[in-house]
Amino acid sequence: MAEIVAEECTEKLGSDVEIDTMVPLHAFDAGGRSRALLTIITALAQAKAAGLNPGDVNAALNLVNWGQLGED
Repeated sequence: MAEIVAEECTEKLGSDVEIDTMVPLHAFDAGGRSRALLTIITALAQAKAAGLNPGDVNAALNLVNWGQLGED
């Protein structure tokens, strides 16, 4: 299955794609990264819905050393 996915990705992306299924750390959500990303995206969506401007969001991001991630 991984070979089929890698082949399709190679065709669509135009460069070689390899999927290593032997190393356990390649499992989905290893280290909680996808949950962290979901939390960040949810927080950004809530900030937008609350009407915060990009400068305010960037000020908050600067508090955790993530400032200037996007356009101001």
